[in-house]
Amino acid sequence: MKEDWKIDNEKRKEKPKSEAAKEAGRRYYEKNKEAVKARANARPKEEVNQYKKKYKQENPELYKALVSVRKRRHRNATPAWITAEQKLAMREMYLQAQKLTKITGERYVVDHIIPLISPDVCGLHVPWNLRVITQEENLKKSNKLLD
Repeated sequence: MKEDWKIDNEKRKEKPKSEAAKEAGRRYYEKNKEAVKARANARPKEEVNQYKKKYKQENPELYKALVSVRKRRHRNATPAWITAEQKLAMREMYLQAQKLTKITGERYVVDHIIPLISPDVCGLHVPWNLRVITQEENLKKSNKLLD
């Protein structure tokens, strides 16, 4: 009987989820949000990184689209009056973030102090609106203004 269940479960994994199943999953998540997050945080970082790498390799078009959107957002938020020196200063910040990541092993990113797209206010892609912070800090900040 257990063998039959295993076979049925394997077959079920191959089929796409119905909308009802997806909705049930969302309801479960809402009821058990803390437990789900705790399980996710308990997974080894190496396992998570391998999963992300595999997903990125299997979905290159998705990642190309995401990069394209990000670049377009930056291009649209960069004013025409910005000088070459200011553009160089921004490029230096991105290089500084890469350098800090290599030195410390912790991921550093360039953050927009005032987000480029936000319901409250939209910032510009200019040197005085950028800062280098850890990715963890940036994820906590999300798409919000500084407090």
